[in-house]
Amino acid sequence: LGALGDVVRTTAILPGLKKLYPNAEIFWLTSKSALSLVEGLKGVDHVHVLNELKPKDLPPFDWVISLDDEEEPCRFVSQVEYQKFTGAYWSSQDQKCRYTDDSDEWFGMGVLRPDNEGGLDKANELKKNDQQSHPEIFYSFLNLPGPPARPQLPLTVAHKKKAQSWLQQQKKCSHWVGLN
Repeated sequence: LGALGDVVRTTAILPGLKKLYPNAEIFWLTSKSALSLVEGLKGVDHVHVLNELKPKDLPPFDWVISLDDEEEPCRFVSQVEYQKFTGAYWSSQDQKCRYTDDSDEWFGMGVLRPDNEGGLDKANELKKNDQQSHPEIFYSFLNLPGPPARPQLPLTVAHKKKAQSWLQQQKKCSHWVGLN
């Protein structure tokens, strides 16, 4: 929701979801800080800010995909109605975020990996040895038709004008390189 790079990274699933379910109506839940990154995404029909609605405000879903392992979104999605759920959720039994077995390929390389399965040490080892891109991992555990897509970053005309204006004010250099 709020880690901006992670927000952009997860946009790679959209083309695969639309291939799998061409008529799907896709809802995207995000934080206010990431709103500009998801507004205007091709394939997203509804964008909501987490703190601006309650789970009961949403319709029942055919499939909820939860790719955020933070407590607040895990608690939220655990209260949403769905037929199928994949990803991180809040476990009221042990009062912590957990993840569904089918999403182990992703979450098993992170902080949610259970201690009885090697915990963070094993997660870091798996991450270090992993050779797949993030989109490849998402497409694999979500069983999306490929090829895996690249992340999307919708740029509006306003974004482009702002960047052009800033560049014109920077008269010292004629060549630029952006690093993230």
